[in-house]
Amino acid sequence: MQVIVTDFYARKEAVFSSGDLRNAIAASAAIPAVFRPVQRDGRYMIDGGIFNPVPYDHLTGLADIVIGIDVVGGPSGYDDDRPTTLDLMFGASQLMQQSIIAMKLKTAPPDVFLRPEVSPFRVLDFFKAKEILALSSGVRDELKHALDAIFAFYR
Repeated sequence: MQVIVTDFYARKEAVFSSGDLRNAIAASAAIPAVFRPVQRDGRYMIDGGIFNPVPYDHLTGLADIVIGIDVVGGPSGYDDDRPTTLDLMFGASQLMQQSIIAMKLKTAPPDVFLRPEVSPFRVLDFFKAKEILALSSGVRDELKHALDAIFAFYR
């Protein structure tokens, strides 16, 4: 098990592979301006997505097939929609994370990379899981086709 977090003051990614799982997950989900940072080992930890939005690179060498799934999304709306302060705050974060993902994909892509349609939802839409899963159900077929192609190649 690995939980990816961001060490706030060290300005780098941290990986927890042992210790208090609940604390590690709380740190990984500590979205700035929404949830307070979590203290662990004397350090302040926040959302791991700040440094590594889709941490598939931690599986390199540990798995035969590495699958990355981008659930970051991005700002959604129309050009004549004036974004709210909250839209700007979360949207800017999404844009920065998408920039990180784009660079990672250029340098070391996973075997399969999927991007379900999650942009209509916000980061705090925890109670909309059924709608999110329904809207992104097409990814299941994408994954199946990608895996079929990989397995056909190895046969």
